[in-house]
Amino acid sequence: MLENSTKRLVGLLLFVLIFFISMWMSIIYGYTDTSYRTAIEALMNKGISNEHLVINTVRLPRALIGAAVGASLAMAGALMQALTKNPLASPGIFGINAGAGFLIVLCVTFFQVSSLHMFASLALIGATLAAIIVFIISSVGKEGMTPIKLTLAGTAVATLFASLTQGLLVVNEKALEEVLFWLAGSVSGRKLEMLTSVLPYFLIAWIGSFLLASKINIIML
Repeated sequence: MLENSTKRLVGLLLFVLIFFISMWMSIIYGYTDTSYRTAIEALMNKGISNEHLVINTVRLPRALIGAAVGASLAMAGALMQALTKNPLASPGIFGINAGAGFLIVLCVTFFQVSSLHMFASLALIGATLAAIIVFIISSVGKEGMTPIKLTLAGTAVATLFASLTQGLLVVNEKALEEVLFWLAGSVSGRKLEMLTSVLPYFLIAWIGSFLLASKINIIML
């Protein structure tokens, strides 16, 4: 047991190190050649050259936003896999992504929503509704909710919402142009203010995940 715990700790530290190295490399390397000295000067506000501006206004926000979103997706996937006892569990399989995308496309089509902050709120609502629908469908029957029923219900709901989304995009080219880039996902051109505006929600989710981590084994029983 000690050996396993030691290996887990070493693996965690190794991945954390790789995580920060990847962030640092994403700040240094890019279309504009920079060095680690230039990056340090930019982060310490000791320069006003074009390279410093690129690092502070483009690469640093991109790295931080990508890291925050990636960490959140990783924790969400780990919780789903543990709770459902399914190593393939993910927001895509359980219809959560499809529900979020469908509600956004629906509101863009009929209510002309265009704000990124509204997109985020609608995505959260759509994802929650999809999760509730999957939970209800998978709980029907004498056996109640099982990992297999949960996966099948999630796949069916994901296919339904994806089909409805594609149908709306086909009949509304304007909606297609507005949401296609958002649905594909990108951190290009994002400002640091976007991260700070949603950081409180991220922190609540991260803290909740860590508090649940010790209870996961009990819940799985």
